[in-house]
Amino acid sequence: MLLAISELVYDDSSEIYGNLIPYWCGEDDIFEVSSLMDLNKLKNLKSIEGVNESVVDAYSSILDSKGVVARDVR
Repeated sequence: MLLAISELVYDDSSEIYGNLIPYWCGEDDIFEVSSLMDLNKLKNLKSIEGVNESVVDAYSSILDSKGVVARDVR
């Protein structure tokens, strides 16, 4: 299943978060991406979107080596 993933999108307005934690206010960072350590498991990943700039900066060499483009960095 991981081979099918080519794009990761973090969008805190997505309804999935309300399904995971009903009544989630969206004001905390419980779903915030804080690490990209498992990128090696996503062999066909081409882009990530909506991830914090500090996380992208910390993993920029790995992203570059895999050819993964970071878009909409916050």
